[in-house]
Amino acid sequence: MNQALYNDVWQQLLDAERCCRYHYELAGRYRKYQKIPRWIMAVSSVVGATSVFTRDWIGFADVLYVPAALLMLSAVVWDLMHDHGEKAAILKSISVECAELETELKDLWRSVYTKSSIDEVQVNSRLREIESRLERVTSRSADIKVDEELNEKSQKEGFKVISDRYTNSELQTT
Repeated sequence: MNQALYNDVWQQLLDAERCCRYHYELAGRYRKYQKIPRWIMAVSSVVGATSVFTRDWIGFADVLYVPAALLMLSAVVWDLMHDHGEKAAILKSISVECAELETELKDLWRSVYTKSSIDEVQVNSRLREIESRLERVTSRSADIKVDEELNEKSQKEGFKVISDRYTNSELQTT
C-alpha cells in the first residue's frame, strides 16, 4: 500500500475527529447562549407582572414595570438578532454528520491498515468522496464565527484520542 495513501486516510480521520469535536462543543456554547435571553425574559415577565398586580399595595411597583418591559424587549431583540438556537441546531447536526463520516473513515483506515493487497484506486476514490462530503457538511457553518481557540483545542484533543486509539499504527506520528 502506498504510504501517501496511508497518510491521506490518517489525516482525514484526524480532521473528521476535530470537526466532530469542534462543532459539538460550539453547539453546546450556542445552546447556553440561547438560554440567556430566555431567562432574562422570564425574570422580567415575573417582575413586570408582579409590579402590575401589586401597584395598589406597593408604591414603587410602577418604577419596576418600565425597566422590566425594556429588559424583556432587549432580550427579545437580542435573541432575534443572534438566533443562537438555530446556530446550535445547525452545529449539532454537523457534529452528528461528522461523527458518521468519522466512522466511515475508521472503517477505511482499518481496511487500509490491515490489508496489504487493497485496491488503491478504490481506497483513493472512497477517501475523496468522504473528504468531499466532510467539506460539504462543514460548509453549512460558514455563517457562524469561527472560534480559533476551540478549533485548536479540538485538533489537539482529536489527535490524542485518535493516536491513543490506534497505538499499533505506524502512522501515529504523522
